[in-house]
Amino acid sequence: MLGFTIHIIEGLIRYYLEISIPEATLAQKTQNLEWFELLLFGISLCIIVPFQEELIFRGLLFNRLTHSGLKPILSITMTSTLFALMHLDFNTASFVYLLMFSVIVTYVRYKTKNLYYCVALHIQNNSLAFIAMII
Repeated sequence: MLGFTIHIIEGLIRYYLEISIPEATLAQKTQNLEWFELLLFGISLCIIVPFQEELIFRGLLFNRLTHSGLKPILSITMTSTLFALMHLDFNTASFVYLLMFSVIVTYVRYKTKNLYYCVALHIQNNSLAFIAMII
């Protein structure tokens, strides 16, 4: 439900700020894939990538920053900003959305001290994005 809410907020931000999406979006690129390639892409995007990114950002980076003595708000901000910057090659207009998403997920990690919730949120977010791409 949280991932769906974040997608709605992203859509509203793009609408009100009149942010246009570049012509060669990832969604357009997926239209030319065969069914098996699309299946592999979906598995990668919806399962493998969330695990990898959560292990790197919320597992290693956030954990190291918080244990190094930084205040939690600074650790959350640094982790979230790096996560959003890493995704800039997909779509610059999505930076605000990715930053918000990352702040929420990193805050969940901070409050629960559990990486599984972060992975679940990330899987939900990417799955919704993948479904939107293929329809």
